[in-house]
Amino acid sequence: MNKEMIGVPAEIYVEHTCMFADQIMQDRLGKSYYSYLLGNDEVGYSYTEDGQGIFNEILDDVEDFLAKFNVVNGSYYKENEDE
Repeated sequence: MNKEMIGVPAEIYVEHTCMFADQIMQDRLGKSYYSYLLGNDEVGYSYTEDGQGIFNEILDDVEDFLAKFNVVNGSYYKENEDE
């Protein structure tokens, strides 16, 4: 099996990993998800401090999962490719 890393362009990698993490967070928390949000449709949304912590943990899991298939953030991979 080929172990070559697959570097996804940073913009695409970040967009999709964050989208997956947010969806997983919504699925796990159900209706309580909304208690971890700040903001509104006009100004946009962000997470509360606790919500950000939950999101970050899930995002780490999403990135770890992708790494099992050698899929990485392309900008990070390129920075370290020359080492």
